[in-house]
Formats: sequence, structure tokens, C-alpha cells
Amino acid sequence: MGWLTDLIRRIVTDVAMEVLVPKMEERLEVVMDRKMRQLFNEVWLPRLQAMWREDLRQAFEQDWLPRLQTMWREDLREVQDRFDLRFDSVQGRLDSISEMVLRRTEPMATELVGLVREVHSLREEVDRIKAHIGMTGGDAR
Repeated sequence: MGWLTDLIRRIVTDVAMEVLVPKMEERLEVVMDRKMRQLFNEVWLPRLQAMWREDLRQAFEQDWLPRLQTMWREDLREVQDRFDLRFDSVQGRLDSISEMVLRRTEPMATELVGLVREVHSLREEVDRIKAHIGMTGGDAR
């Protein structure tokens, strides 16, 4: 009967291996999948996120920030240069306008001085005539 027992044991073992092992493997995969997911979410994901943040911070500080600062400085210089050009242009126009106004007003000022002298001269002449004919300043009105 030893051979029959061995045969039955082998058949039961083979059947068990064919039926139970795949089910145990599936169950083990599900359990391991859950444990791995939980371990990943609780342990590895925070570590990875911290590493990514640090890598990004370092990359930004070492690579991008200097590049951005250089670009900003160049942009500011360009804006300053354009402003200077426009300011110089406006200043040149203002200088031209002020010179033109001065050129036009100087003759008028000279003419006004001449007119003021002429008016004073005419007033003196009128006062002399009045004095000659005997009129006073109050009687002339």
C-alpha cells in the first residue's frame, strides 16, 4: 500500500499545485500589490517628491536664475537705451523749440523796447506841447 499512498499523495500534491498555487499566487500578488502601493505612497513618494523639489530648486538657483537675471539685465539695458534715445530726441526737439522761440521773441523784445522808448518820447512831446499851450496833465482829458 505504500505505493498507493505515494501515488495518492502525488496526485493530491499535483492537484493542489495546479489549483491552490495559482490562487495563492493571485492572492499573494494582490496583497503584495496593496503593500507595495501603500509603501510607495507612504515612504517612497514623499522621498521622491522631496528629491524632485530639491533638484528643481538647485537647477533653478544654479541654471535658470542666472540666465533669467542676465536676460532681465539685458532687457533693462535695452529699455534704458530706448528711453535714452527717446529722451535725447525729445530733449533735442525741446532745445530746437526753445531756440526757435528765443529767435522769434528777441526781435519782438527789441521792438518792444523800441516801442516803449517811442511811447516815452511821444509822452514827453505831448507834455511839452501841453506845457507850451498851457494845459496841465489834468486838463488834457
